[in-house]
Amino acid sequence: VPARALPAEPAAVAPLAGSTGDEDTVRELASPPGPARAPPSDVHASSGYRQRVSDVLARRALRAAFDRAVADGSQAPPQEEP
Repeated sequence: VPARALPAEPAAVAPLAGSTGDEDTVRELASPPGPARAPPSDVHASSGYRQRVSDVLARRALRAAFDRAVADGSQAPPQEEP
């Protein structure tokens, strides 16, 4: 069951403002510290597997959000590093 961390949302959104959506930012935002990093294990999946899957899904969602923002013109495109 998906759950929202409503008290944490303002702090999670703050780093997005003015961000270019570079890979380091996406990776950092997709890997929250604390209890969210320790999903339970059960007969269906280990804690480590669930953690890796949640990181991948969060990175994909953030990348899609940044891409939509760039396409809408509301965000500058990421800068290429030499």
